[in-house]
Amino acid sequence: MRSSTLKYISLFSGIGGLDFGIEKAGFTNLLCVENDKDACDHLRLNTNWKIKESDITKLNICLVRKELSLRKKELDLIVGGPPCQSYSKSSFWNEKTKRGYADKRGKMIDYYMAFVKEFLPKSFLIENVPGFIYSKQISGYESLLNWLAHIEKISGVKYKLEYRVLNAVEFGVPQRRERLFIVANRLKKDFEFPERTHGDPGEPEVKSGFLKSYTTVADAFQNLTLTKEDLYETKVGGKWKGLLPCIPPGNNYQYFTDKGEGKESLFKYRSRFWTFLLKLSPKEPSWTIQASPGSATGPFHWSNRKLASRELARIQTIPDTVRFLSTRRVTQKLIGNAVPSALAEKLGKEIRKQIFDQKCSKRLYLIPKKTEQIYRPKISKRIPDQYLT
Repeated sequence: MRSSTLKYISLFSGIGGLDFGIEKAGFTNLLCVENDKDACDHLRLNTNWKIKESDITKLNICLVRKELSLRKKELDLIVGGPPCQSYSKSSFWNEKTKRGYADKRGKMIDYYMAFVKEFLPKSFLIENVPGFIYSKQISGYESLLNWLAHIEKISGVKYKLEYRVLNAVEFGVPQRRERLFIVANRLKKDFEFPERTHGDPGEPEVKSGFLKSYTTVADAFQNLTLTKEDLYETKVGGKWKGLLPCIPPGNNYQYFTDKGEGKESLFKYRSRFWTFLLKLSPKEPSWTIQASPGSATGPFHWSNRKLASRELARIQTIPDTVRFLSTRRVTQKLIGNAVPSALAEKLGKEIRKQIFDQKCSKRLYLIPKKTEQIYRPKISKRIPDQYLT
């Protein structure tokens, strides 16, 4: 196929984490559809993309296509991450909440597929949590397959679909974050998800040079200078804030259990979520950045504070050119819901190469480079008396 500009539209765009990567991979954005005002305000501030701030369930999709002056089958790619909360682990274990497709958020996959039906793009990419394909809440994925069968029946267009759960840390992102990616195309092309490029320093493949070592938080934060404004609202609150300085970097509350290395057993082993009092180590990747954490939910910075917005963005590989408008709480929600941009860049390049036969550089521009910067976090050896009674 002759090299040409590939065009795409984005659904459930959020702050644009997926889009920044897809654009970096060489695609041109025609439209972002997003309902959240804060997200739309950030997209307008940081891009010149066309933004449709609207409830996707109320859109006339045929009119949207005509506004873009696109014929059916003309669009190259649709991307998007429909709301994932109802397919998440927390939803799976919470008996009081509706799960998966039974929740109205879980049905947003139908509105994504309605765009596929109307545009008949050459390819599409969907991002969600791994729970989207769990057997106990498979209805959302089954609905997607029903849509594809319906589309083939009414239009004769058949999509070839592949999916895989990828961990962002295995592709150079400084964050352990597993997400499901679905890639489909109607060009009868085989698509193979990329194999990991990074691993744990102790793995034989890393020692032999076959894989690169994980990107660490220190790599992500190199040359990052934070102002007083950046650090505003980063103080830790809540009942357990005084215990955080006593936990070594890379540890969580389990440090103070009978299986931990702390001198006191303040908690029962596995009695809390893993993220409780979880502190980053500069020598390791970050754990998953959450959108709406509680007061004691990490990961926290090794200097015993919440992560600043710019640090959160670095961990998600969102470009430094992106500016933030809102409070830190709102910004964390937007960043925590985003797709790591470097992983999106990787997938975008694979789609260009495998589905559209276009050559593109293997280099990922959004992955942090290695740093020699050394951090020496301090640990308090004195546990406040309030936690010992």
